[in-house]
Amino acid sequence: MCLLDGKCFVLPHQRGTFLSLLATSYLSLRISWAVRANRQLSIEVQLQGMNEEAARFAYRAQVLQRHVLWFQVLQSEAKLRQRGQALGGWLFSWFLFLLAGYGYKPARSFLAVV
Repeated sequence: MCLLDGKCFVLPHQRGTFLSLLATSYLSLRISWAVRANRQLSIEVQLQGMNEEAARFAYRAQVLQRHVLWFQVLQSEAKLRQRGQALGGWLFSWFLFLLAGYGYKPARSFLAVV
C-alpha cells in the first residue's frame, strides 16, 4: 500500500513522514473493519448451521486482530503504556496462533507436545 504525494509515492514503512503515519492509521482502521466484518459473518453463518464456514471466518478475524495489534504497537502517537499493552497482546496472539491456531487447529498442540 502506498499513498500518492504529488508526483512521488510514499510507502508506509518510510518512517518520519506524516504520510507514513496516515497510511499506518488508515491500514489499521481498514483491518479493524475487516475484523468486525469477519466476526459478524461468523455469527450469522453459525446461526444458519454452517459451523465449518463460521469457524473459517472466526479464525480469519483472529488473524486480522493480530495485525491490528501490531499496527497499534507501531503508532507513535499512542502512549508508551498503550503500546506496551498492544505488544503484549500481539505476542500472546502469536503464541495462541502457533500453539493451537486460536483453537481452530488443535492438531498444532499435538505437534507441539510431540
